[in-house]
Amino acid sequence: IIEMPNKPLSYSKTRSIFSNDERFEQTKKTIETIKGRMEDVAILIIECSEFKDNMEKCEYLKKNSNYFINLWDKKELHPLIFGISKSLGEGVMTIEAIKYIIENNIEYDNYYKISGRYYINDKFNNDDFNCDVSVFTKPKEHNNIINTTFYKIKKEDLIKLHDYLIKHLQDMEECIQYEVLIYCFMKTLDKYKIIDDYKGISGLISVDGSKFNI
Repeated sequence: IIEMPNKPLSYSKTRSIFSNDERFEQTKKTIETIKGRMEDVAILIIECSEFKDNMEKCEYLKKNSNYFINLWDKKELHPLIFGISKSLGEGVMTIEAIKYIIENNIEYDNYYKISGRYYINDKFNNDDFNCDVSVFTKPKEHNNIINTTFYKIKKEDLIKLHDYLIKHLQDMEECIQYEVLIYCFMKTLDKYKIIDDYKGISGLISVDGSKFNI
């Protein structure tokens, strides 16, 4: 989300230390590195910003993506996306993205999710994800969470993710850590691949500006 409201999260009074302009510039880097480092991709951006006085930002996002969704006009989703639960906001936006893919009959082989403002660095290797299973990365020091900054879901598993998120909306409302939720989803799959301590994705964490793989 480019235009982040000044509202607290369950674990932080500060939702983002970055201005709207800073978030936009960081998101531009996300897009640029996808185009520069990933092979044969179509970019789908899902947003929830008004862009009232910044339509040039909206136009940039439209121009530099294959599909652009802005949920701002779906006012009924605002309490979910902008509430205290970060996992509920991400989960609802992911549900809406998958719904868009299904309803528009978009053809694809794999679904890659990267968090806006994070970017693909020079340690990224497409071969790490070139396999016929969903691929997740995890911090080396944790056994029951998955990095949700970047993961790959194969086509056959994407509907499972959509249904799983809907089934666990209550857990998200109760502020389950999204990294735990996606780990639990992964464990429902018959086959998957885990990469420990992956260094191919970098970024700055929103609530405090701490560095992620930088």
